[in-house]
Amino acid sequence: MASYSSFLVSQASATLRQLYGLGVSNIVHLSTIVTGCVPASRTLFGGVRRQCNNESNELAMMYNKKLSYEIERLNNDVRLPNLSIVFVDVYYPLFNMIRYPENYGFAITKKACCGTGTVEFGILCNPLTPTCTNISKYIFWDGAHPTEKTYKIIFSKIGKSVDKLLRNQL
Repeated sequence: MASYSSFLVSQASATLRQLYGLGVSNIVHLSTIVTGCVPASRTLFGGVRRQCNNESNELAMMYNKKLSYEIERLNNDVRLPNLSIVFVDVYYPLFNMIRYPENYGFAITKKACCGTGTVEFGILCNPLTPTCTNISKYIFWDGAHPTEKTYKIIFSKIGKSVDKLLRNQL
């Protein structure tokens, strides 16, 4: 799995270089989320209690660490003048919300709002799929993605830091 995370980082790096080649010089790149705690992962690998999958979370942390180092390397590459990439960690803020949902006004962390709340995501969440009655209580919209409220909370906490980093690098 270490080689797969390295492969993903190399793909991200190639994409960032491509964007730079197209004239983009200021980029904000998010880490991956707590993949072992999304509802689909809990359903498939979390057992009857639908626990977070630690192996998946460890892989996500490994990827994030490698990506952070790669972004630092790209920022310091003299062949990429004026490139400024800000790496934003969303893994730990989301993990904190999952561990202490009541601190953020959430009640449901193991299921999603869409459908059964267990595995549906993407196209399976559509106007024909039933959804929860009170989305504000859910951390996840579907089996793999946080709700808008979740992202607003995460970005309200890290947004000021990103703004400051961007201002310092422009």
